[in-house]
Amino acid sequence: MRTKRKRGAEQSTIAKRLKVSISAAKGSELGPISHNTLSYCYSEVYTLRQFLVDSLPPTSRSRRQNISTHTLENGSAFLDTTLVGRLKKTKPAQDEERHLEFVTFTQSQRRSTHSSNGTPEEYHLTEVSID
Repeated sequence: MRTKRKRGAEQSTIAKRLKVSISAAKGSELGPISHNTLSYCYSEVYTLRQFLVDSLPPTSRSRRQNISTHTLENGSAFLDTTLVGRLKKTKPAQDEERHLEFVTFTQSQRRSTHSSNGTPEEYHLTEVSID
């Protein structure tokens, strides 16, 4: 009985390596992109691929690899051409203040006009009780 033919160590490691494009492998390492129009509104602009990889937790290695190894055949043009703007992270106090401003604004808009025909409302929805 013959013994199995063994491959050289060099061939087996090459065959097992992932086929990753250079741009996909460096996707999250590139950092923010400069875009004239979006830079006025957002402090950081990323490609969708970079944004998704950066938003994943560090423990999800397999999901990071799945996103970063998509090639042109798998629709990576969408991941690489779609831009995502990210604002600077705000403090919880600022978030609460913005939420209160939003709530007061939406309530004042509801009180000012009736939603269907533009006439002033007689009663606010919270003032009407249903028995």
